[in-house]
Amino acid sequence: MKHLKYITLFSTLFLLTSCFDDPGTDILWEGGSFVELDAATTVSGVRDYSYLRLNDGTTYSSGMNILLASADNSSGVVVNFEIDPSSTAIEGIHYSSSGNSVTIAAGTFVGELPLTILADNINAGESFSIVVNLTSADVVVGERSSATHNIAISCTSDLAADYTFTTNSAMTGPGGAGCCTNGLNGSGTITATPTSGTYTLTDVSFGVFPDLWSDSPASGPLLVDVCDQLSFSGADQYGDSYSFTSAISRSADGSSITFSWANTYGDGGTTTLTLTDGTWPESINSGI
Repeated sequence: MKHLKYITLFSTLFLLTSCFDDPGTDILWEGGSFVELDAATTVSGVRDYSYLRLNDGTTYSSGMNILLASADNSSGVVVNFEIDPSSTAIEGIHYSSSGNSVTIAAGTFVGELPLTILADNINAGESFSIVVNLTSADVVVGERSSATHNIAISCTSDLAADYTFTTNSAMTGPGGAGCCTNGLNGSGTITATPTSGTYTLTDVSFGVFPDLWSDSPASGPLLVDVCDQLSFSGADQYGDSYSFTSAISRSADGSSITFSWANTYGDGGTTTLTLTDGTWPESINSGI
């Protein structure tokens, strides 16, 4: 009886192993050919794309792909698509299109949607969707034929520099000494922090604390740069926060910027920051 069990077990193992391909052989796709959207292969059917905004007119190919599942692609496959009206991205503003079909070249299995992203027209923090539907193809259109492609931008920041400043129309909060006739003058440094796009300033009050309060320079708030839009973050040594109260004006040669600012105690002024070397980005602004 025990001998019979061994024979039965050996026969079962032989049948199982004979079902697999020989070791070292390739396993090819043997089903029918079909196409699908790469973004549709995610669980949500949504994929996020980010493009570097350089503020110089640079555009980018979309990087949004159509996939071909096939054992062979010897002659190329044409796939037609449409942009769904539910998309929030606007053609001609956020992207451009060179057609509504993609040819997956012979010998390849991936084709890129012919969309160009106009990164300079997308602001920091904005996200727009391009919803694509595959409509027909030389092969079967698979079930994953519709997907959402979210587009957003990222930016580089390089504001670290030495500067001089002049603050006019300076004011102080309750108990302050009031302003001077000729404005406040000084110099300082914009220093990058380990967090990209954030900087410390030698004196966030641009002379108001040292000259009108006989105090040490205001410290604590960070200068934040998000795609050339500046803001302040954090509080000074007295717990007051800072903000821009005007748009930023850039000089013709780009060496200086002028803006108005205030803190929550009531200090403020109109300051001109002049770099000792280099220029400010052309699109520098305060979001006001």
